[in-house]
Amino acid sequence: MSRVVFIIDKLDKQTQSMVLQNMKDLAKFYANPLTIKFLDTRYQSDYLHLYETEKNFVQAISNEAELRSLYINQYFVSQDKGNVNGYTNEFVNNRKLDTLPKNKRQQVLMKQNDDVVVAVNYDATGKLIKSVDFANPGQKNPSKRALVNRVGNIQIIRYFDELTKKPLQDDYVDTQLNPFMRVGFDEKGLRASYEFLNFDTPPVRSELDLYEQWFKQEIATDDIIVNYHRDFDIIFESFNNQENIYLVSL
Repeated sequence: MSRVVFIIDKLDKQTQSMVLQNMKDLAKFYANPLTIKFLDTRYQSDYLHLYETEKNFVQAISNEAELRSLYINQYFVSQDKGNVNGYTNEFVNNRKLDTLPKNKRQQVLMKQNDDVVVAVNYDATGKLIKSVDFANPGQKNPSKRALVNRVGNIQIIRYFDELTKKPLQDDYVDTQLNPFMRVGFDEKGLRASYEFLNFDTPPVRSELDLYEQWFKQEIATDDIIVNYHRDFDIIFESFNNQENIYLVSL
């Protein structure tokens, strides 16, 4: 049995049709039965929506197909929900804070004396938390920001230089708030380094290098690769010395 690995960048009906057609075409050239694996490198601010979209996409192709997401498969380590509450309570640490009513900017501010130390930022409806800013007493700018999805779980914790307001580091965390990926920023506030924390791989200086590290974790040397993501063509031009690589334009 041979495995076809599709590198995807869209989850639409056109991609579904292309996959089915490519599988028919490949079956003419490979004697062994073919199985399907999808690899998705895309990030979304709501992992739940991405997970549901990926699940529906795979089911429309084949019940036996597998989809691996760079973010989803590292994020879901439990069914925990609402972990931003515990994270915020840990930061507050039993301090007596004055909580102000939600303002016109859909924010709930928590003050220690006259300093805002926690700012809970809601969406336009005022119902869902989008992010929470945390500041140290005496500082006007936050030291970190938690980006939150629709079930109240943190996806990214961004750390700031309190004086310049520029980002220092992004930690991508799982459902138990353990970081699985880290992005570092330079003095200009631009992304400068990328690192997987659960893999035995070194930090790299570009997203493409990061994706290549992940592909090498997911792709076997005898897999048949079909790449729909043209930005990754440069990766697969000399990937693992593999012969069965197809670069496809949608």
